[in-house]
Amino acid sequence: MPASVDDPKYYALAENAVNIVFGNDIDPDIHTRVKAFMKTLEESPFPGYVESVPSYVGVTVFFDYMKVHKSMNKNGSPSEHVLEQLQKKIESMSDWTDRKEETKTVTIPVCYDQEFGPDLRHVAEENKLTEEEVIRLHTNGDYLVYMMGFAPGFPFIGGMPKEIATPEEVSLVRRSPPGVSE
Repeated sequence: MPASVDDPKYYALAENAVNIVFGNDIDPDIHTRVKAFMKTLEESPFPGYVESVPSYVGVTVFFDYMKVHKSMNKNGSPSEHVLEQLQKKIESMSDWTDRKEETKTVTIPVCYDQEFGPDLRHVAEENKLTEEEVIRLHTNGDYLVYMMGFAPGFPFIGGMPKEIATPEEVSLVRRSPPGVSE
């Protein structure tokens, strides 16, 4: 097992949701587990399953409290019952790599003009590169979509080359939306 992938941690999040965490890092191996677990759960849901939502390191599973409660044949909370079922499901998934999904490559056009890429100069200066080198490194990378965000079509990605990384607190540039003056 890769060093970044931990034994899953299970905990109740709310009366109708539980969380399973596979590790602590943004990592393709953890992503493989998240996707494989979600696929397995959707192919073989438990009574009361509603949906699962991925994150970089785990999955939140939502369920119908009353349906789970009615399906239980023992004492305990529905959350505990769901956690037990999910733990058994994960333990039965012995070979995670066999569960990799087909992927597809999507090419996204990027405009680096100052109006649309106001932090390009800063990224270049921070990493002692030219703007052209930053663009080359950025456009030659392959990025993995770990999950879709709350805004429609907004992907959370990983795989940025370390050569163009900047400290988070420095690289964020405040910019008003087009047509709005500061």
